Amino acid sequence: MVDIRPFRGIIYNPSRFSDLSNVLSPPYDVITTSQREQLLKKSSYNMVNLILGKTDKSGIENTFYKSARELWMDWRNQDILSRIPKPGVWKIKEQFSGPDGLTITREGFISLIKVKAYNSDGIMGHEITHKKPKADRFRLMEHTHANLSPIFFVFDDSEKSTPQLMSSFKPEQTIHSKTNFDEMVSIRSSMTMDKKWINSFSNYMKSKSVLIADGHHRYETALKFHNTYHGDESLDTRYTLGYFVPSSSPGLIIHPTHRGIHSIPNFNPNEFLSQCKAYFDILSDNDIPKKRSPILPSIRMKTTANKMVILKLKPEIMQKLEDQLFPSELASVDVVILQEIILKIILGLSDDDISRQFNLNYYHSDKECLDKLELGKIQIALILSQLPINQIFAITSKGGIMPQKTTYFYPKCPVGLVMHSLEKD
Repeated sequence: MVDIRPFRGIIYNPSRFSDLSNVLSPPYDVITTSQREQLLKKSSYNMVNLILGKTDKSGIENTFYKSARELWMDWRNQDILSRIPKPGVWKIKEQFSGPDGLTITREGFISLIKVKAYNSDGIMGHEITHKKPKADRFRLMEHTHANLSPIFFVFDDSEKSTPQLMSSFKPEQTIHSKTNFDEMVSIRSSMTMDKKWINSFSNYMKSKSVLIADGHHRYETALKFHNTYHGDESLDTRYTLGYFVPSSSPGLIIHPTHRGIHSIPNFNPNEFLSQCKAYFDILSDNDIPKKRSPILPSIRMKTTANKMVILKLKPEIMQKLEDQLFPSELASVDVVILQEIILKIILGLSDDDISRQFNLNYYHSDKECLDKLELGKIQIALILSQLPINQIFAITSKGGIMPQKTTYFYPKCPVGLVMHSLEKD
């Protein structure tokens, strides 16, 4: 049973910030160095001050965590940030342009969710996590005692019943904003403290399964923080901040994350392609009509010396992979095939190499990935296909975990719409 509850959120003071456009930021893990500088120029009160420090050669500067704590307290003391008087829930409406130029709408809710281990009480994760980012987020939580950024959840709405809940939402406060992190997104953030609606929302969510779309490191950090500090009577560590979107939403966009391989010693593209032939049927990119759906699972690949080809796993290799993986459905996911066959077997990369990205770059745009290949920045471009949400639910419901950055849910939920303090009133 998913345990959802309202909370006394901390927000930018509406009397001083009628528009949040200049203070919102993307989640910390997608902010580049140059983007961080741009956000700081927008406003001295931009959320990036609290969620991401300046990096040096060893990583995040140690002074960042103390600075974040001081800013968090100062902004609250100066009434830059204010706490709502009673527990509430937020409805977030985002509008952006699709590939065809038409407006796409995504609606969701922000509330608290009780932290539990994966696959208990309907909470599912789908990506591998790593120690370093979790240690970073844990230090930030230790200093701020706060959830500054909501974890992005998708809840199962196969019966498409959420619109009725959306229509009965009674807003008491609404703020409009715009972000332009990847492209322009218009945001309408509304809050309600109506107990009747909140109770109906909480009861509605009890029967739902929720999937972490974005924020696995933050969720696991919140769970560790609870396990570490649940005995501290000054804190309520049982719940964390979540943004909940129904799986039926037409605005639930899932992009693949493409891979670029670089710095492989003595790399020979023709020899690499020959090695691939032991595991894959090699198809010409021209063999597949452009208007037809891609062959799944398959990987489009291009090297510095070869034209674009399509790699389709041979049936006997697929069978071996199904026998090796649990659940066996993981063998039908292109990014799993890429990691298990191309990265580990053919290129000989270890789990540590992959985790630390020694030879691996990630790209949200296939064009950017291919451009990097043309510029000689990478040796192999690996273009992946979109993973349907129902396939993700099917795999994770059986306990399946996919590689890091399997998916890129778009757009990311911005940071700064509402925050949650773990300190008791």
